[in-house]
Amino acid sequence: MVPVAGVAHAPVFVNWFFFSVGLFFWVLLFAVLLNRLIFHHPMPDKLIPTFSILMAPPAIGFISYVKLKGHLDVFALGLYSLALFLFLFVCAQWRLFRKIHFYLSWWAYSFPLAALDLATVLYFHKTGLIELKMLSVLLFFGLVFLVGVLSVLTLRAMAGGAICVEE
Repeated sequence: MVPVAGVAHAPVFVNWFFFSVGLFFWVLLFAVLLNRLIFHHPMPDKLIPTFSILMAPPAIGFISYVKLKGHLDVFALGLYSLALFLFLFVCAQWRLFRKIHFYLSWWAYSFPLAALDLATVLYFHKTGLIELKMLSVLLFFGLVFLVGVLSVLTLRAMAGGAICVEE
């Protein structure tokens, strides 16, 4: 996240430092989570939405990298493509998500979707492709809808005393 805003405020080596460290630890985290998914017991229902967090690092990495380099290249497009793939993968799991009860962890869907939308907007500004503009508008309205639904579900759960309940 540092290079997203840091390009305008910090020396370039500081931004590259944070970009490199973030990318390194994202790869490690991704490997650990895949290991958890494949070789261990299924996660509890309330933690399932947190898997959507996996699409945020490549989206934020794309934004950071493009801001650092100033242009698109193959690595940047790879980061964006990975973020988009992970978004589509999460979307393909919609039946699983509909089966679980509402938990506050459902808010984990909002940040990665916002990150992907911002990455799409930046990609559009760098290329001018109208398809990217349409995708960014679609993602934006999807995000607005998601936050609205999550807000209603959160308020409903608060009213029902289902938030911050000891297990």
